[in-house]
Amino acid sequence: MSNFIKKLKQVVATVIVSTVPMIMMTGMPAQVLAADVSTQVQTGVPVITPQTPAGQVKPNQELVFKITDDVRVARVRYGWGMVTDGTPYTQINLADAVYTSYDLVTKVPEKPGVYELSIRAQTQSGAWCAWENYLYVVTENPSTTKDTTGPEFTFNIPSEYPSAGDTVLPGIPMTFSVSDIDKGNSGIYTIGYKWVKELNEADYETGATKLYYTETGESLENKKITINAPMETGKWYFQVYALDGAANRSQGYYTELNIQKGTAIKDDFTVTNNVYDYDSNAKFATVTPKAELAGKLGTLTTEYYKVVNNAQETTATANPTDAGTYNIYVKVDGSEYYNSNIVYVGTLTINKI
Repeated sequence: MSNFIKKLKQVVATVIVSTVPMIMMTGMPAQVLAADVSTQVQTGVPVITPQTPAGQVKPNQELVFKITDDVRVARVRYGWGMVTDGTPYTQINLADAVYTSYDLVTKVPEKPGVYELSIRAQTQSGAWCAWENYLYVVTENPSTTKDTTGPEFTFNIPSEYPSAGDTVLPGIPMTFSVSDIDKGNSGIYTIGYKWVKELNEADYETGATKLYYTETGESLENKKITINAPMETGKWYFQVYALDGAANRSQGYYTELNIQKGTAIKDDFTVTNNVYDYDSNAKFATVTPKAELAGKLGTLTTEYYKVVNNAQETTATANPTDAGTYNIYVKVDGSEYYNSNIVYVGTLTINKI
């Protein structure tokens, strides 16, 4: 196995799901992250307790959230968002009565799909609790099966996903899939990922880009998810997690990668049409980069250097016409993917007649 592959390491922390999910792979590309820091308990702020914490619900169904504080709950903010961040919120001011306990009642949106309900509350002294986010799958026919376990990731190495510690090109595609089919079958509705330079093993959600189900209500279950690596070179960490339709969270995983520009070599090119008979006309070979390198090498210039008495001339021949052997070089101007360099790729032969 590649020397770059690192052992899978679980960081001891609070487990979010009741059964620890396994990661299935052909190789070991990722390392287990600790629980999200949002699971840490705040003190001196209101406590929000959902009657229905997450999962599948019917359109327009009422949801109740009990908000409590030892002294007084002064304000409540909440907002429904459909797969978007920055959702506008509604504020409730509780100035006319002393509430040590307040029931927030809100209705589920009418349109089927995946929604996040965000709630926070403030004490009389002005202390706000952190936003609490609850994932709901709105459907006409909610499942009666209780799903309490998190999703599983599948990484196919090296055909679709690099090994931990690998050196890779900027922007390479990385493909994986997530499944819940053997763990309650409530579907995969959210995948969160981010690229970071500094790894925080206790937090894989803050700042993550989120992928959701489609607008038609289609789950991400077992779909091929492709994420491109950053274009900036250096050491990066790819962090990823998933939520199923019952809002069970997978463990988070990270893969350390070294992103560097590539340097073209002879095997990156194919040389054809490179043998001719002399006819007093200039001859040129066909030099083609591999299909996967198309557009990634920058401008390519082909040059020919004649070989005389087993010695290569120092000046390029612009129009190879004379019989003999010519060494073929490709000048690679470089790009955001590849360095600039000059590559020997083969020979052009013009036979005497």
